[in-house]
Amino acid sequence: MNTSVSPKGQATIPMPIRKKFKIEPGTKIEWEVDTENNVILLYPVNNEKTTNDWVDEACGMFAGSDMLEEYLAEKHKEVEKEYRTLKPNSK
Repeated sequence: MNTSVSPKGQATIPMPIRKKFKIEPGTKIEWEVDTENNVILLYPVNNEKTTNDWVDEACGMFAGSDMLEEYLAEKHKEVEKEYRTLKPNSK
């Protein structure tokens, strides 16, 4: 398959290749130059979100809320309840 480079330095990725590798508008492409074999290699960058992406997006999402305090208070009550059930009766 052949394509041409535009005056802006752009080249169209043929449809069969775009379909096979699920390359859509906005997909990032990694370029690698293999000087030993005199070739240019292109890799579509995985668009799936990583754990770090999710954490970055969630940072500050609950700022100003009492969620952490409420969660810790609930856990404290659970631990106290479990402690009372395990503690021998003292008279």
